Amino acid sequence: SKTTIIFLLFGIVSLLVSQYYLSYDSGAAFYLIESRAWELLIGSLLAYGFFPKCKSRVLLESMSVGGVALVLACAHFYSRSLSFPGFLALLPCLGSALIIAAGQQRDTFGARLLSFKPVVFTGLISYSLYMWHWPLRVLYGEQFSTIFSKGEKIALVFATYSLAVLSWAIIERP
Repeated sequence: SKTTIIFLLFGIVSLLVSQYYLSYDSGAAFYLIESRAWELLIGSLLAYGFFPKCKSRVLLESMSVGGVALVLACAHFYSRSLSFPGFLALLPCLGSALIIAAGQQRDTFGARLLSFKPVVFTGLISYSLYMWHWPLRVLYGEQFSTIFSKGEKIALVFATYSLAVLSWAIIERP
C-alpha cells in the first residue's frame, strides 16, 4: 500500500539522517528525533501487526534466538569507540524486533526470557533506572574519578538499581 511505502521511505530517510549526523555531531545523531524516528517506526510497525504471521515453530524460534543473539552481541561488542547510533543501531533494533515479532505469535525462547520475573521487574523500574544512572555516574565521577574500576562500576549499578526501586515504589507505583 501507499502508506506502507511512505512509512518505509520515512524510516530509511531517518536512518540515513542518523548516519549523516554522526559525521559532524554525534550528539545530534543520538538525541534528535529525526535521526531516531526510524527506531520508533520499527516498534510502531510491530504494534500494528505489519509483519506477516508465521506458523513455523522452527522459524519463530530461529527469529527469537537470532534476535537474542543480536542484542547480546551488541551489548558485548559495542564500545565507545564505535559511531552510534547510525547504521550500528540497526542490529539491536532488528534483534529486538525479531524477539517481539516471534513472541507475538508463539511462546518462544525470547518471550520466555523476557517473562522471567527479574527481567519483568527490571522493566517495571526501567524509567527510574534511566533517570538515576546518569546523575550517579556524573556525581561520582566529579567527586572521585571518571575512570571506574570494576568494583566501582558494580557499586554504581547497585546504587542505581537501589534508588530506582525506591523511586518506583515511592513515586511511580502510587
